[in-house]
Amino acid sequence: VYSAEHILLGRTDALKFLAPELLEKKEAVERFLREARMMAGLAHGNICNVYDIGQDDDETWYIAMAYYEGGTLKQKLADGPLDTPTALRYAYETALGLGHAHDHDIVHRDIKPANILFTNDDRVKIVDFGVARLLGGTRHTLDGAVVGTYGYLAPEQVRSGDVTAAADIWSLGIMLFEMLAGSLPFRGDTRGAQIYAIAHSEPLTLPLVNKELDRRCAAIIDRCLQKDPADRYPSAHHLAAAIHQVLATEYTTEFLPPPPVGSDDDSPPRRKHWWNRIRLQSAVVASVAALAFLGWTCIPDWLGPKYDRTGVAVLPFSFMGATDEDAALGHGLAWYVADRLAVHEEESDKYWVVPPGAFQLYDVENVEEVKDRFNTYRIVTGLGRVMGSNINLKVTISDVRSGKRVEKEFQDTVANLKTWQQDIVTWVAGVLSERQAVIPPEIVSRGGTSVPSAFIDYCRGVGFLYPDLGGDGPQQERARVALSRAVAADSSFAWARTELAYLNWDLDWPEDAEGAAAGREELQRTAAMEPVLSRSHYYLARVLQAEGDLDGALAAFEQGLTRDRNNAMIIRAYGNALIRARRKDDAIALFERLVAARPGYPPGYEMLSMAYYYFDEAEVAEGILREALEFAPRNYEGQYYLGVFIWKAREDSPEIEERFLESLAIKETSMAYSNLGTYYYYEQRYEDALLMYRRAVAHEPDSGRFWRNLAEAYRWSLGYADSARVAYEKAVRFAEADLAETPADPGVLTQLASFHSRLGHRDRTLELLATIEGLAERPPGGMAVTIADSYEELGMRDEALAWLEYALETDAPQQLIEDYPAFRNLRSDQRYRDMIERER
Repeated sequence: VYSAEHILLGRTDALKFLAPELLEKKEAVERFLREARMMAGLAHGNICNVYDIGQDDDETWYIAMAYYEGGTLKQKLADGPLDTPTALRYAYETALGLGHAHDHDIVHRDIKPANILFTNDDRVKIVDFGVARLLGGTRHTLDGAVVGTYGYLAPEQVRSGDVTAAADIWSLGIMLFEMLAGSLPFRGDTRGAQIYAIAHSEPLTLPLVNKELDRRCAAIIDRCLQKDPADRYPSAHHLAAAIHQVLATEYTTEFLPPPPVGSDDDSPPRRKHWWNRIRLQSAVVASVAALAFLGWTCIPDWLGPKYDRTGVAVLPFSFMGATDEDAALGHGLAWYVADRLAVHEEESDKYWVVPPGAFQLYDVENVEEVKDRFNTYRIVTGLGRVMGSNINLKVTISDVRSGKRVEKEFQDTVANLKTWQQDIVTWVAGVLSERQAVIPPEIVSRGGTSVPSAFIDYCRGVGFLYPDLGGDGPQQERARVALSRAVAADSSFAWARTELAYLNWDLDWPEDAEGAAAGREELQRTAAMEPVLSRSHYYLARVLQAEGDLDGALAAFEQGLTRDRNNAMIIRAYGNALIRARRKDDAIALFERLVAARPGYPPGYEMLSMAYYYFDEAEVAEGILREALEFAPRNYEGQYYLGVFIWKAREDSPEIEERFLESLAIKETSMAYSNLGTYYYYEQRYEDALLMYRRAVAHEPDSGRFWRNLAEAYRWSLGYADSARVAYEKAVRFAEADLAETPADPGVLTQLASFHSRLGHRDRTLELLATIEGLAERPPGGMAVTIADSYEELGMRDEALAWLEYALETDAPQQLIEDYPAFRNLRSDQRYRDMIERER
């Protein structure tokens, strides 16, 4: 932004130029012009005046606007907080300007002191509508990242990305607090900590100097800073009225314009559209440095999808007024469509499909999380009704970026199996691929059934296993009943037999060995009955792996991939099994295949990065995840894993805490809380660790690991000995139950030995440690550290040192061992010091 003299009028104007590197980018020019049009249409005394828009001799676009010599609010606050009447007047005038913008369906989205300018007579002028958004208008920024300035963002902006006029009210509340207190109400040493505080913490209390006046100001701020947008002022006009009432009571208001509404801030908003929710899109905000810099910003353009093949998510179909059976039918029918599309996605170069079952595997609870977690912007939904023997279903394919949608209604009797088993899949595949007959109908239904009731019950059974987003979890017994009916109606129905066989094994293992064996044998029969189907081999591999036959599992996984070479669920499980078998090159090659087949699919990048991380290449893993976060920045698991990888590569990096906090700001998860607690634990911030571990336990109270972590934090914090013992006892209870299901799992054995050692159960600890010593493969280095800790707790120093030596030879970070609190007595042993020195 430059200051310039208007030669004819003798007036100083501000000229805002589009950055030169954006001139050739059509969408950047369109956004620049859009900003000018929005500001030109907002004729209000508290909004910057726009005079003209044009191009100079070099065809560079510029906006000519009023030049204000009074500086910015940011400059005023550099000298400290403002007196109360001045702060209230600035907030009042800002609210008036925002109210006018909102009346014209414009949300500013970046209200902060740098965007508040002043005239010579100290009147407020709101500037920089570069990231503003028309309510209900076309999106002009990249979905996913955060638009705005972190300290002033509303919780809905940092959490879900949705934004309405209420976000501007929040930002003005932040700014009013800052004007009165001289600091922000949500603090953090890092950006991630600040985001976490905004999303989860209460604001700081406004200092009370003039008690009555400051209480009234605090009440206004408190209303602005409600986490739920619906609990804030109904409009900026109502906020202005509340501020005006305080000013009128305490000071003169004769020189202020009256508020546009009365002071009853519970009255309805003036415009119903204020509460229509719109998607917040991301932007990278870059400042333009120039003469007479005014602190404004511009947005680089969005260049469109990075990849030709992009993701598609098939959400559970919904039937209106449905019984439980019909609701399950809708969910299962969508699962079936997704499964058929995924199996045959190689037939198209236009799409890949979020694999069926991924929503439950990755704990995705709503549509926003589907887009953020899987980087998918094409969504398939279904809405209909079951009426006796007839089904009416409207299937919609939506592109949430362009706003385009295609719909088709399928209305037929249940008996017309072709409609439900073939036609929906072929139509969706044709639309996504932009051509007809992508998947031949006979291929779609291979392994299917010719009995309508069998197909309907199969869908119901699968629907009970994979319920709606955010549902209550699988209903396995009801699924078994429905799948049993499907198999009884058609014993040659391979899909139904496969699902039922695995479900029977899962329900019987390990308590009923005979029943579990029958399930495994049935899976082997279905694999032979319909060899082209990959799912029977996938389930069989999982069964063999759980029963301890790793070689058999690897062979079954390989058989599954020969039928469906890019199946994401098989690759995930197979790759993890290869990692367990320490076949590094094979695992990495497998995950690289998935990344190549599903470009832009975040879990693929996570699998590949985890393989490198497991084999002690944390820096490579970090680089892969950073690339993934460039196109999916609101992927909370990506942020979390990046924190883990940085921690291993650079233990003292402040970015570790920031990444965990950013992950929690997007979505609260027990793992992120637990790992942040562990980070604090090794930093010897035990009280902070306690807080995080308590939240992890609150999110997942049935996890022995989280109870163990909480117990450890209690142990090293003063005054919590009884609480530590209770937590260890709960951890033992859960871990013993896990061990009953997986008696050879080294992770469960290691954790359980640790719990019993802490409780002084010497015999049980020795029994568990002997089992670990007898395993065919030694546990990895991280577990070895815990095993050494258990031996040290029992006073068996030689065994503890031997396991530490092994841990250092494998993949355990040396710093982890040196910081481990339980080894403080061990560190006085000369053998330990010699071992650490050798590693250095």
